[in-house]
This record gives sequence, structure tokens and C-alpha cells, in this order.
Amino acid sequence: MHNFKAILKISILTIAFLGMIIYMTAKPPVKVDTTTSTINMKYMPKMVKLLDDDIEYATSSIIKNGSVIVVTNHDSIAVVNTLDKYIENVVIVTNISAAPWFVKQWIIPEKLIALKADSKTAWVYDESGIVKNFFKIKSDNAATYEVFLMKDNQIAKLFDGKVKDGALDGSMSVEEIEKLNLEIASKIKQIKG
Repeated sequence: MHNFKAILKISILTIAFLGMIIYMTAKPPVKVDTTTSTINMKYMPKMVKLLDDDIEYATSSIIKNGSVIVVTNHDSIAVVNTLDKYIENVVIVTNISAAPWFVKQWIIPEKLIALKADSKTAWVYDESGIVKNFFKIKSDNAATYEVFLMKDNQIAKLFDGKVKDGALDGSMSVEEIEKLNLEIASKIKQIKG
């Protein structure tokens, strides 16, 4: 009985210590200024980190004229990750800034790398929220996504959408994902002209 109490005490202290480390090292979310409706290019982050790379890249080498930028959240990532099959020049921004630090460091990258598989699409890994704030994304809803187009050095929001809750965990079939990607691609092509 004495050993059980000691083990229980050590376990509780360890959990409390890990919780304290995570809480104290987590960065607070950055507030989004939504008072203006235009996106000013001079505030575009100069450097971004890609999903499976530790090197930061010049944003202008990733997001170029003609780029379709899809800012995704948790569930919507699972759907739009194959959008590049239907439309060219796609850049996916993984908005994970609201996730706890521990999750950003160890859990999310592994899931995203598995989702990306052999895709040649650039995946901007936005763990700090700087890209999310640049695009003035207000929602961290897991199922939402927003689509933007960079044309003539201007960024315009095309539309936003929502996928089924739990899409990352398999709530959508392959056929449903393909159908939604075709709809998104068609909508983008219509707007682009």
C-alpha cells in the first residue's frame, strides 16, 4: 500500500509538472485586426515555414501571382490536401495557431506530413498565427477553410467554406472529398475567369 501511494504521488506530481511546463511555454494567440476589409501587401510576413522543413522561406517565393491560397483548419486540411489534383498553383496554409504548444510540436506535424504524402503543393505551417492574421482569418473552427487569390500583387478573398466535422478522423468518404474538391476547383476557376 505504501508503494502504491508513492507511485500515485509521483504520477500526480509528474502530470502537474508537465501541465505547468506546457502552460508556461505556450504562446498566447495573436489578436486579429478585422476593422479593415483590404489586405495590405506590405504586412505580408517576409518569411514562412513549410510543413516538412525546418528552414524558413521567403514568402514571395511561395505565394506568387496566380497563387490560390487555401487557409485551412484541423478538419478542412483533410479535404483540401488533394485540391492540387484539380487546380494549379495551390498553396495550403495550415492554421494551427490556436492548438496547444505540445500538440503543435509533436502531434500535428506527423498527421500533416502523412496527409501531404507525395503532394508537390507548398504547405505553409502557420504555428504562430502570423499568416492567419495577415489574411484576417477570424475563425479557428476546425471544419472551415478560406480561399484567396493573389493576382497583380493583390490578394483578394474568393470565398470560404466548411467541411463535415470530424473529416480528419474519417467522417467524409473519399468520394465526398473528391466531390468537394471538384466543387472548390470549379468555383475558383469561375471566379478567376
